Amino acid sequence: MVCIAPKSGFFFRINSDSHWPVAVPIDAARHRFLDHDSFVECWAPLEFDDGAMDEAFAEGVLGRVRGGIVQAIWKAVEASDLIAPHDKQAIKNALQVR
Repeated sequence: MVCIAPKSGFFFRINSDSHWPVAVPIDAARHRFLDHDSFVECWAPLEFDDGAMDEAFAEGVLGRVRGGIVQAIWKAVEASDLIAPHDKQAIKNALQVR
């Protein structure tokens, strides 16, 4: 999974196949925490409570999404009809995109 808005507890799944309506490709070459090229499922964020977040982050961050992938994730979020406007704003602020 990739955390897209830590303060809101929003995550997207990373999947090896593009099964979901909005999937952004992410390459293993620039993202060494991946075993193979994959997809970030951007159709609706998963939300976790503070306890689950603390537990996940206690294990450490495996890597960060790089380059144009962040912008591509934002474009997918921006275009989504399934994500509420206030959640989109939280994601935009966390991703630090324009």
